[in-house]
Amino acid sequence: MNLILKFNPSAQTAYGLFYKVQQFVLFLAFGLRDAITPIIAFAYGMRSKKRIQDGIKNGLIYTIILMILGIAITEIFPEAFATLFHTGASREYFIGAMRIISISFLFAGINVAYQGIYQALDGGVESLVISLLRQLVIILPLAGRFFCICQKWADRNFTDLVGISDYGNSFLFCRICVFEENQKK
Repeated sequence: MNLILKFNPSAQTAYGLFYKVQQFVLFLAFGLRDAITPIIAFAYGMRSKKRIQDGIKNGLIYTIILMILGIAITEIFPEAFATLFHTGASREYFIGAMRIISISFLFAGINVAYQGIYQALDGGVESLVISLLRQLVIILPLAGRFFCICQKWADRNFTDLVGISDYGNSFLFCRICVFEENQKK
């Protein structure tokens, strides 16, 4: 990202500071993922479809609630974060980035939850593909194509959304269907 934003040091600083704030919010999703993975894996080992579905449903609900809370805090108080980090000349970029990118918390949180769900359902490859789509495959072509700073920050939202909608839902459905077939045997 530094290569893309190299033309403006203030934008680099703003993105770096936003990344720190983003990590605080996403740590909630990582912690929840680490909590739901063994719960779902245990239910998978027991071959309890109901418990698997409950684990997935509750994990996604709690993740969505936490991410919406993170979005609300960063949207309501961007100036407080800017003051906290003494952003200086980067203040406007930082506040703009926070208002644009924070929307991606919801999609990123769901991506993280899906990664844990796939790991629990013996789907490490699917988990890896979601992560690669979100963090590498989709964002690099978009970042190379657009030159507006605002667009680059919005690219994060797009990659998080595509990562969960296209790949995540279809493979989760397939994984549950395979589980049902194995249970019949």
